[in-house]
Amino acid sequence: MQNLEQSFLCIREQLSDTLLASQLNSDIFDSVFCAVTAKSIDFNIRVQNASDDDGIIIQPFLRGITEDLISISFFDQLDANDRKNLICNIQTKDFFTAIDKQRKFFNKYRPWQLVYPAHAHGLDDATLNKNLKYSKCRLKKNWENLGLGKNGPNVRDMAECVNMLDIYDYLYAATSRTVHFNPHSLLRLGWAEISGSDPSKTKDNDVFNFSLNGLSKYYISFNRFYSAFLFIRLFDYFEDRFPKSQKMENSITLIRNFISDENQRCPEIVTFEEMNVNFEDEVHFDQFKKNPAAITLLKGMPRYCKSVIKKNDNQE
Repeated sequence: MQNLEQSFLCIREQLSDTLLASQLNSDIFDSVFCAVTAKSIDFNIRVQNASDDDGIIIQPFLRGITEDLISISFFDQLDANDRKNLICNIQTKDFFTAIDKQRKFFNKYRPWQLVYPAHAHGLDDATLNKNLKYSKCRLKKNWENLGLGKNGPNVRDMAECVNMLDIYDYLYAATSRTVHFNPHSLLRLGWAEISGSDPSKTKDNDVFNFSLNGLSKYYISFNRFYSAFLFIRLFDYFEDRFPKSQKMENSITLIRNFISDENQRCPEIVTFEEMNVNFEDEVHFDQFKKNPAAITLLKGMPRYCKSVIKKNDNQE
């Protein structure tokens, strides 16, 4: 992991004065690309130093990096003027929408607190409402002019346009489980210390304790692997924008080797461990047994959660 962190630190150093810097008068797409790249690199650096217990907390951030990759790749395919207008109008609409929602929340729960705009810049309530409505109409017009409907494509549509639908479907499925209400993800936070080597022999009166720490090693491994995976996708798609140097090439090669290493376990959405399958009895995991340090070791899964899954399988 230390080598991986050093690789991203080296990349950041190589890009600090070029790709990660933007002037005020720069094209807005270039500025957004700088931010997307910096976000991906810095997350990779931080996730290498994050504690195991922080894994599930930072998981939703990985969803944002996935969407950034897909969106910036989609906008790159558009005409320069079209994407400039779109990005500007998306930003404007989001700005006034955020102010509107902020205003309503604080008016209800903290009416004594002064929040922006508080009539600064001449933005009274009537002007804000007018600007919000206008920004929505202008963005709809942008999308319609491109033949993409009134509301434009969603992220999945964008992913399909840039041949990243498989990445979207997999990583959105994985990360959405920690963003949205998901009984399976919630139930697998429960763990029990099971005596003996056969977890299937749990008893109905066994006590399962629920905690974010139950899957800590899994989530931190998931974030470390897929954040590196997504950065390589970003690099490959925009390789011409990255400077060429031996240090840069060496760092990219090390990251590629990390995500393609057959002895490096690529974390799955549904694991053998949570289903109480002893991987030591599985031929599939022979390669991992050669390198125990690379294995994400998890504990048992609540028996009742496993039973629910089996019941659904039988019904089908």
